[in-house]
Amino acid sequence: MNYLIEYGKVFIQWGVMIVTFGLGTMATGAGLILLGKIFCGKQIDQVLGFVANYINENVR
Repeated sequence: MNYLIEYGKVFIQWGVMIVTFGLGTMATGAGLILLGKIFCGKQIDQVLGFVANYINENVR
């Protein structure tokens, strides 16, 4: 029974780490896009639009 509790603790720790990493990555990405928009303005919007269109065209 004890080893199950230990496995549970490890599992929860890994889950928290993965979720935290995911949220951190998303926040970092959003921050970078925001900085890019502030510094580059329209160019970044055009690039993001182009990438989004490219993905949409090729996924369908």
